[in-house]
Amino acid sequence: MVMILEENAGDALPELEGVKTIIDPLKEVNLGTDEDPRPTYLSAFLEVDEVKHPTWISSIVHVRKKNGQIRVCVDFMDLNNASPKYEFPLPIPKLMIDAATGL
Repeated sequence: MVMILEENAGDALPELEGVKTIIDPLKEVNLGTDEDPRPTYLSAFLEVDEVKHPTWISSIVHVRKKNGQIRVCVDFMDLNNASPKYEFPLPIPKLMIDAATGL
């Protein structure tokens, strides 16, 4: 897992026009217990709506399941288009062996 610090957040992904970058604060997690550190409040406005042209890099849709729980679905297909592309040539084994032996 790679942590992105606030001062390096601008270098992580290109800026989108009209979108403000927000970094969430760190959350306290109690390891070894099943209890939440504080109660979670769900909004009563959660409904399943058709998503049309989201401005987010990854589309997020909340779906209410039959038992009343909420499932969060994330589509990472657009993340590939937003990620910077770097060229890393694959090493050629013959050249690596020659370089290691000093030829």
